[in-house]
Amino acid sequence: DEPLFRDITRSILEKYGYRVLTATDGADGVAIMAQHRSEVALAITDMMMPIMDGTATLRGLRRINPQLRLLATSGIPVPERFQPLGTGERVPFLLKPYSTVRLLEAVHEALASPSVRVLAP
Repeated sequence: DEPLFRDITRSILEKYGYRVLTATDGADGVAIMAQHRSEVALAITDMMMPIMDGTATLRGLRRINPQLRLLATSGIPVPERFQPLGTGERVPFLLKPYSTVRLLEAVHEALASPSVRVLAP
């Protein structure tokens, strides 16, 4: 995400006890995920990024870890049935700008959701 949102989000999550790895763009995020696969429970990504957009990033992350929890964010609203993976799986979405409370709720909901069940196309 943009450096300001990325830094604020990291700071909030760390303040509330989460360990956070950050990436500068989607390609960097996929590379970091490949290195830390067993340590990452949730990936939060912006949908509008240079180099690799959010959809490509989510798909790359999902290939590395099919059980990874995902949370997408953007300043542009998306349809209620947001399905960027093309598998029928709905990805939770957080509209920017968001409050600390809304971020923490979204992270908690994403982490507490049942195991990921990828549906056949």
